[in-house]
Amino acid sequence: MAPNQVWIPSVSTRVAIVAEGQSGGLAAIPSTPGRVGWMDWTPPLGAPAGTVVIAGHVTFNNVPGSFYRLPNIKPGAVVYTANGAGTVQAWRVQSANIYPKGKLPASVWSSTGPRRLALVTCTGNIGLVPKQGGYAHLDNLVVLAAPVATR
Repeated sequence: MAPNQVWIPSVSTRVAIVAEGQSGGLAAIPSTPGRVGWMDWTPPLGAPAGTVVIAGHVTFNNVPGSFYRLPNIKPGAVVYTANGAGTVQAWRVQSANIYPKGKLPASVWSSTGPRRLALVTCTGNIGLVPKQGGYAHLDNLVVLAAPVATR
């Protein structure tokens, strides 16, 4: 694997990871389909604790986004990440849950506690989301995974 990448074989997804911050109180997410954003206020991939949050679009301007296939993931699937140094980490999916937009559990953003990976994308019906300035998916899919191996 190339450095700064996430690969999810079970849903045929391999995309580059770029650091992203916030814009107007919302997570900034790359609009390029081949990229996802590591939310840089969460622990980095090599951190010993806390939840690493990586987010990507399911669609963007009516085009499949980087996490277009993520809604098809199942618990037990393996996700691989490679940090900037090229260290590969395998993660096993524990859950995939849907939450109303803006109502993700606080534990998703935890910088302490068990080491986890959260993959986040939009899902559900399209509706007016004033905070986002227009129409968007009304829900978020949060896939949580725990580390299983490093090589």
